[in-house]
Amino acid sequence: AAAARDIPIEELSQLIREHEMMVAFDDFGVGQARIADLLAHPPDFLKFDRMFVQTVEVDDGRRQFMSVVTQACRRLGVSTIAEGVENAADIPLLRDLGVDFVQGFVLSRPDAAHTNFKIPPSSLPGDCQHVLLGLSQKA
Repeated sequence: AAAARDIPIEELSQLIREHEMMVAFDDFGVGQARIADLLAHPPDFLKFDRMFVQTVEVDDGRRQFMSVVTQACRRLGVSTIAEGVENAADIPLLRDLGVDFVQGFVLSRPDAAHTNFKIPPSSLPGDCQHVLLGLSQKA
């Protein structure tokens, strides 16, 4: 079988949607996801890497970057997630920046009780056992 990286992105995106799966760009800002990919193939979720989140309170440049990207994502219909949130004091700031969800130890440690998947957890991307907390008021 061909690896996912060997399938053209358009074809892979179509297959994912046909199977009613959702897509997340993980580690945005330090990972492989590019702004061009975000525009050409908007995912369902964009996850800001913890590097941005853990310094957002003291780093104006990263705060501005997150604000601009969350605004663009909102216009594209992409929900945003801040990963690696460890400080409850960061949650109001992330909400003010327009981040939709937070993920991290401030909410919950990984819990073995929530890892009983039909799909082996090793095949799931990212930290799937973390809790997501909605920050935005959505209708």
